[in-house]
Amino acid sequence: MKGFHCAFAGHPLGEYSALASIADVLHISALVDLVFHRGITMQHAVERGSEDRSNYAMCVVNPSRISPTFSDAALREVVDSIATISGSLLEIVNYNIEVSILTSLGILLEF
Repeated sequence: MKGFHCAFAGHPLGEYSALASIADVLHISALVDLVFHRGITMQHAVERGSEDRSNYAMCVVNPSRISPTFSDAALREVVDSIATISGSLLEIVNYNIEVSILTSLGILLEF
């Protein structure tokens, strides 16, 4: 990361929609502006190569689709092991629904 300090850079877009539609905290035009500026900020927060690609990726993992017995703890162990062996960034960054969907972030590696 380049060191941007933004209050909105990591919040899911669904939270903004909820603030606008359910909580009536944001007017729709403010929501559109906020989401646009969030996208621009996140686009510039990570260094990019000549093809405008970063070296980072995200994926969503549903442990129950791996195996009915595969748990959050098992996924944590896999993620930690890969990070340790590769010496690279790999983290679970969001637990959306307990024992269902997790988001992982890491550096792209070639093997």
